[in-house]
Amino acid sequence: MVKLGKVISLNDLAARKKRPVMDYSAYFFMIEQIIKDSGCGGMADLDEGDNARTERRRLSLAAKQLGYNLAWRKSEPKTLKFVIWKDGEKRPGGRRKKLTGIPERA
Repeated sequence: MVKLGKVISLNDLAARKKRPVMDYSAYFFMIEQIIKDSGCGGMADLDEGDNARTERRRLSLAAKQLGYNLAWRKSEPKTLKFVIWKDGEKRPGGRRKKLTGIPERA
């Protein structure tokens, strides 16, 4: 038979809900620097021990919080390459749409 080990109060539950808040200030600074310099993207070098997947996620979240979209480009190992743009704008370096209705050459 199961026995009650401890009675939990509302205060016990509230204390567990708090999570550490990530500081995105370095990522905000990076995006703001690109915008200030009239750029459309950037390349970020990873330090030893940095996980590319983690850094991509953090940079994407920071861009979204600032109102930008972010797309990743192929890059060398230990380097992250990306482009940013506002909603309603064209994605920098995107593929061109295929034109339809143009007659083929004979």
